[in-house]
Amino acid sequence: ALTSGTATNFQQLFQEVVAGIAADPKSSYRPRPVAYGDLSAVFPWSNARGMAIKAVLEKGTLRIPAGIFQGFEKDAGVTVYDPDDTEKEIAFGRVAEATYANSAISKLKWHAPEEALSTSPVPFPVSVTEPVTHFEFIVGGPTFASNIEDDVRQRVSEIFKAAFTDNIGNIGANTTLGLPDNPDLNLLTRVEDDQIWLLKPENNL
Repeated sequence: ALTSGTATNFQQLFQEVVAGIAADPKSSYRPRPVAYGDLSAVFPWSNARGMAIKAVLEKGTLRIPAGIFQGFEKDAGVTVYDPDDTEKEIAFGRVAEATYANSAISKLKWHAPEEALSTSPVPFPVSVTEPVTHFEFIVGGPTFASNIEDDVRQRVSEIFKAAFTDNIGNIGANTTLGLPDNPDLNLLTRVEDDQIWLLKPENNL
């Protein structure tokens, strides 16, 4: 779901997980999973050009379905892209108000003033290009159990690289991949028993 783009927020991901469990005959005896929290929140790495985060322009206000957690905090600079060409920047603005799940820009500066809009039925891709908060979060790994096959190792490694290295969505959080033995790791990841484990670096397996 994460790599195919079929899930862009926690609610959609949870639905994918539930559907997957329901389709597995071995899981029929297990209780139905329950999720808590703000499931409408968009994944942090979804803030990429042409990706998941698309804002709605209504009466001069650009409303964004992402908030502080994704870097859309007050005064953050946000670039707006052409819906038909996500490489083309068409406007810029600063977040005027934000919660952990939503944010809004009340004043947009259009690169071509003659094309400025007040309301649009078509949502605009957006990304944080001038973050307010800068901090580094280092994810280590992934490491693998000895029985993990090489093709699985390669595939998982590619997913991690795409999520934490190639994706500009982490521009606000500055999330990077580090070696498992990096003493400054904030989180360690390990693939074992068909699961990805998220571990505190100081905890032994």
